[in-house]
Amino acid sequence: MKTFKDVFIKIDDKSIKDFISKVTDATKNHWSRAYESEENSKYLGEIAFSFKRSGDNILPDAGLSIFQKENNIWYIPNVVPL
Repeated sequence: MKTFKDVFIKIDDKSIKDFISKVTDATKNHWSRAYESEENSKYLGEIAFSFKRSGDNILPDAGLSIFQKENNIWYIPNVVPL
C-alpha cells in the first residue's frame, strides 16, 4: 500500500469558495462534488469540501475532502477508496 503525505493549500487572501469553484470546474471530467460528505462533516464540527471519482478499469472509486487547518490553510489528509 502506498502512503502519501498530506497536501496543504494556502489560499492567502482568496476566498475558499472561489478556489473550490475553480477546482470543481477544472476537475469536472473525472471528479464531482460529494455534497453528502460535506454535510456529514458539519456534524463533526468540521468545515470540509468533498469530491468523489467514479472508478474505471485503471482506478477504483475514490473520494477526498479538503479540510480547514487554519484561517487560510486547507489540507487534504488522504484520498480514500469508496
